[in-house]
Amino acid sequence: MTALGALSVGLCVLMSAFLLAVSGPLRRANRFLASFLLLTAIDLLGWTILLFPPGWQAWFPLRLPFGYLQMPLLCAYVRALCFPRQRSGADVTGGFAAAILSAISLIPRARTILSPGGNIDPFVATGLDLAGNDIALHLQFYLYLAIMAVLLVRYRAHRRETDDRAGQATLYWVATLLCISFAAHMLVLAKSWAWLGDDPQAHAWLQLCTGIVAVGVNCALTFVALTRQSLFVGIDMPPIKGRGRPVVPGSESAAIDADALERLNRYMVEQEPFLDPALTVRRLARRTGIAERDLSALLNRHLGQHFFDFVNQHRVRRATALLADPAHADKTILEIAHEVGFNSKSSFNTAFSKHCGVTPTVFRRTGATSVAAG
Repeated sequence: MTALGALSVGLCVLMSAFLLAVSGPLRRANRFLASFLLLTAIDLLGWTILLFPPGWQAWFPLRLPFGYLQMPLLCAYVRALCFPRQRSGADVTGGFAAAILSAISLIPRARTILSPGGNIDPFVATGLDLAGNDIALHLQFYLYLAIMAVLLVRYRAHRRETDDRAGQATLYWVATLLCISFAAHMLVLAKSWAWLGDDPQAHAWLQLCTGIVAVGVNCALTFVALTRQSLFVGIDMPPIKGRGRPVVPGSESAAIDADALERLNRYMVEQEPFLDPALTVRRLARRTGIAERDLSALLNRHLGQHFFDFVNQHRVRRATALLADPAHADKTILEIAHEVGFNSKSSFNTAFSKHCGVTPTVFRRTGATSVAAG
């Protein structure tokens, strides 16, 4: 168990270092996740207690206040990942308040440890302070899990409204994190019940399972970081103002970008690929001969848009022409939405209002032919 604990701690620290070194639109979210992993490493130090001198072991229960910051930081990560423009201060503030109260409740235990001959056996957590903190941590876990589930549902609804398929990987990633967190916590909860029920054999078996799961989760997280870097770099995320590699006017890279942008715009006008509801950045990159990563970076850097904003702008421009054309007056808003490449009326209304400032119905009724898409 000690070896599994040491391995888990090491993986958490290495993954935190990786996240802190990554730059890009998701830097703020990565910092939250890195902080969560560092606190998880502190929590997992309890499995390596036998590696420390007896005098140090008595202090291990006093790391409990750090546990109150884990779920708030994970919640802040999910919020920053799904809704980059929302503030995550309230999530973390609640965790800090709980951590301070926990630290206050453990002051008598710290005094006992510091008193002569007052060392407490760290394997026997019979004090009310430890029991109260244990219950509070379980309750806090489910509270923040519920908050993250609500964020996930809202993010899924937002993607449907904006017809944003680029966030599919983020949606699956967050859902996977929540499922893993819930499953791991249920294992910890079962281990606690086995300990309270005075069943050392079941407790030892569950402790081993928890250690194996912890190592497996950390290995999986490392694998994801190596194979799905876009989840942490955010190349397909909405661009954040002021970020990105600057392009010097007149430089070779600027000339290459200008040529690629001209080729892209010409293809969009002549071939109208945006009429395909299933159009993806990979498919458009293949058709235009531009690398997928370069295409996303090109849109972010020069147009300040992510892929589906760019595509929807062309769809809305076509829709304004159809709405203003008397020859299409017999078509419904939904029919026009489908004709220009939208999957639903709600996503069409959202994109149209964003680019034109009015809904398609108002545009048609007022004859606002002067409103330009984009």
